[in-house]
Amino acid sequence: GEFNEKARWDEVTLPYVLATDITLEDYEERVEKFNIHGCWEWSNGEVIIYELPSLPHEVVIGAVRRMLLYQCNAVAFTDAEIDSLGATRTRDRTRGKEADESFRPIKPAVTAPNG
Repeated sequence: GEFNEKARWDEVTLPYVLATDITLEDYEERVEKFNIHGCWEWSNGEVIIYELPSLPHEVVIGAVRRMLLYQCNAVAFTDAEIDSLGATRTRDRTRGKEADESFRPIKPAVTAPNG
């Protein structure tokens, strides 16, 4: 991402409270509108920056993803296959957070009992 040149990010300690009195709905709306995912979270009305994006961080995410999927290669193309879901968001009434990468078994389609 790009940082505002007026911001003094070199003087900031993390985690940093960026905004207060923000509803979860407003937070999610702005995240989608401006396509700004990760690096921050919403908690009890506060938007908190917990990391600043960097090339080393992104390189590590890619390396961990490759290593995990490589280790799961033995179950590839089976009902136990593990796949990457990419960045995923979780939320409850007091917190909204987005993981850099999420993994889970690929589950086969299930037909509902009533068709």
